[in-house]
Amino acid sequence: MKKILNASLIVLIILMVFSCDLFSEDGLSITERIQSFQDDLNNDNYSNLINHYHPDMVGYDQWKDTSNYDSTPISQDEDGFNFYNIIVSGSSASGSFSCDSSGASGTFSAVMKESDGNWLIYSLTITVGATDFEIKSLK
Repeated sequence: MKKILNASLIVLIILMVFSCDLFSEDGLSITERIQSFQDDLNNDNYSNLINHYHPDMVGYDQWKDTSNYDSTPISQDEDGFNFYNIIVSGSSASGSFSCDSSGASGTFSAVMKESDGNWLIYSLTITVGATDFEIKSLK
């Protein structure tokens, strides 16, 4: 019996050492990613927004400069951002968007791409009125 317990303990230790995912959190789902993106916006954490984007996204490096958000509906001058009524279909999400401080409202659509179990934003389009704002590449 003691040998079985010792062997079980050894197997458990080996699993703990060599299994990276044993104690790590699961990756973020598409809905969780959008909610986390919203949280960073509402906490004025614009420098962290780049971590929500997939590195393969067109214009990825341009969004490291947080001043590029200032001409979009998610400007650093605004607050109270809401992404809601989120509908996920495959690797895409869509829903409603609003900004409490500016009164802007509209829709959003996101194309997501999975990386190591995490869903990341590959492109994000926010439509307010007749204007589409793309978080993809600066135009």
